Amino acid sequence: MNATRIGLIISGVIVLVIVLVVVLVSLPSSVPAPTDATTAPGALDLIALTCEPAQLVNIPTGGDGAAATYAEVVKLAAPSLDWHDFKDFKDKVDASHKPLSEPSFVAILAKLQTAAAQPLGDATELNFDDQFKMSVSADVRSRSLFYGIGKMGCKMAMDIRDTDKARARQAYEAVYVYGYRLWHNGVYCGVRNNGLASMSEAAAGLASLLEDLKDPKAAAAKSISSDIDQASSRWIEKEKKTVPSVQPHAGDMAYMALHDQDRAWRIQGITWLGVAKWTSVSGKDRDAVQKFLDQHGKDNDPLFAKAAREAAAFSVDDKNQIPND
Repeated sequence: MNATRIGLIISGVIVLVIVLVVVLVSLPSSVPAPTDATTAPGALDLIALTCEPAQLVNIPTGGDGAAATYAEVVKLAAPSLDWHDFKDFKDKVDASHKPLSEPSFVAILAKLQTAAAQPLGDATELNFDDQFKMSVSADVRSRSLFYGIGKMGCKMAMDIRDTDKARARQAYEAVYVYGYRLWHNGVYCGVRNNGLASMSEAAAGLASLLEDLKDPKAAAAKSISSDIDQASSRWIEKEKKTVPSVQPHAGDMAYMALHDQDRAWRIQGITWLGVAKWTSVSGKDRDAVQKFLDQHGKDNDPLFAKAAREAAAFSVDDKNQIPND
């Protein structure tokens, strides 16, 4: 009798264990938990300038016109508008020893100067979606393009600062306004970050030039240059912690997409979550990431929703196309 009862109890326990295993296995998975790269205090705070950039250079506002000119600048720098050409442009800038002798550079600088005199409303979005499709690959390579444009202008200013200081100042100011607008009006991290980098180089060049000219704005230029450099350092440090490679942490990308105080970083998070589903998760976790992306493809923010849909459609083949440079 006792043996029978014991047998029944053991059988019951075995059945219960099997049921529990089946239930646990069938439970829906979730996006992995974030790490302290995004959950640490201040990790997702807004990075902002403390200075007023317009105190150094006049930056027209209140209307529009400059956006179309900046689109023309991009077209001149990368005529095919293919992300493969973006790095080629920066390589050309780096290799040029006489940038003023490059007709395409002269044309681009003229456009930058034209745009600097045109208004660009505060609500205008510089996303360049009409010029090229912003994808993960384009995000990586666009950094070379946007920074290359600013570096080109600064190299040209440097070449003539000893012989034509007025013209050099115009070039620096055009790059400064260009950089500020990418930073202030840009939508994507690659655009904003390299706007900040361009503005940093132009501010440093202006500070040195204005000091040579005994211009009273020289001190302000140095202070603004320092402020920009500090913001740039914080931005770069955040990028190193959150998207250090082509294997971003899925939990961090999802958490950033939902909680970052900066829209550009929220879009960055949802965009790179499409990569993370192939590089940092597997099995049912991948299904959870896909569900997360599908859900946010209907977000009220059109660009965030667009990024989520593109991330949802991101394939293994797409992952293999991400440039390593």
